[in-house]
Amino acid sequence: MSENGKPGPGPSAQRPDPTSVETVAQLGYQLTLLRRSTPRASNEPGSALTLAELARRMDDKVPISTLGNAESGKILPSGENVYLIALACGLSQQEAGEWARARERAWQHRHRSPHRAAAAATEPASQLAVDPPSGQITEAEAEYHLLATMHPRRATARLNEMGVERTIQLLARLSPDDAHMIAVFTAMDPTRLAAALTDLRPDLARPLLDGIGPQKVMSLFNRMPVETIGELAAAMDPPRAAGMLAAIDPDQATRVLGAMEWIPAAAVLNEMTPDGAVVLNGLEPFEAAAALNEVNLQQAARLLTMMEKDRAASSLAHMRPDRVAMVLPLMEPDTVAGLLTIAGPDEAAALLAMMEQDLAAGLLDRAAQLLRAMRRQHAAPIPTATAWKQRVEALAVERRQAISRTL
Repeated sequence: MSENGKPGPGPSAQRPDPTSVETVAQLGYQLTLLRRSTPRASNEPGSALTLAELARRMDDKVPISTLGNAESGKILPSGENVYLIALACGLSQQEAGEWARARERAWQHRHRSPHRAAAAATEPASQLAVDPPSGQITEAEAEYHLLATMHPRRATARLNEMGVERTIQLLARLSPDDAHMIAVFTAMDPTRLAAALTDLRPDLARPLLDGIGPQKVMSLFNRMPVETIGELAAAMDPPRAAGMLAAIDPDQATRVLGAMEWIPAAAVLNEMTPDGAVVLNGLEPFEAAAALNEVNLQQAARLLTMMEKDRAASSLAHMRPDRVAMVLPLMEPDTVAGLLTIAGPDEAAALLAMMEQDLAAGLLDRAAQLLRAMRRQHAAPIPTATAWKQRVEALAVERRQAISRTL
């Protein structure tokens, strides 16, 4: 350990522990421990895995600077990057999922209080949040009242001539029942409005986003950074956000849901069923699994049933074992058996090992029957049902024994 408290060079004596992470600083420290405790390949001289070597293990898909920022403890990395870092350090998909959940806790800690620097425009320094002396109003309040009495077209033209900071101050005063001002803001130049919403605190943007149509919302989102899209979508009323995702192009809906944090994304998915399955099909399996881990159990079962079978099987393989054990019994047995035939023996065994044994045995028999039927109808790539079943059974026994040893 170095004098500044960071891990020193060489394999770390302290083992990384993602379950201890609550803050961004702790996440950065644990990611550093993870990298420095990862065994090096024989062709990598020295004792400590460097950021450059980690980047090469990730096929240079993530820049070295981004990896360094992730370990800095000051910048919150994306959930996808944390997941990929864990995989590159040799962890299993399940273990990588634990690191992704650590990142989620760090995000929640950071967002317990107003978190945008630009939100300072709504703080006392901007005179917006200050209670003025008796009988006086702030400039922002006076401007807002003036716009509220003007013809909508002229009020919008006046807004389009204002700077971003003043627009932010006015947006922060908007209430959900002020239909006139919602219409005035909606008619603004979309690039100007998007710039103001990007710097506005997400909770203060909710009255506008909940009060306009889905296509208009997407027009604004298309002018914003992905991180902002996720935060604003998370701030919307979940039924309204679900309706928006159902009304827009599935690829756009996937982009919005993928930009959201998992817990607010799950709240939106709880309001969707067929449309939610379509959106989940477009996500990476670990992203879909993260959302399915948070939705209610009945909804998770419905969404998995409606997803494309290969996507559902891959998502199940990335879900938490305790969730899998609770969700699969809620699905039709033939549906689950069909998913098992798509999964490889290792993935199928892992799923069965977390289930009640009688149910798992019945599903395994049904999956073998489906494989035999598939083999009769198709050519060689379909595995032999008997060999597949024996392999799954043997692996499932090993998995059950491993689970019981940890309890």
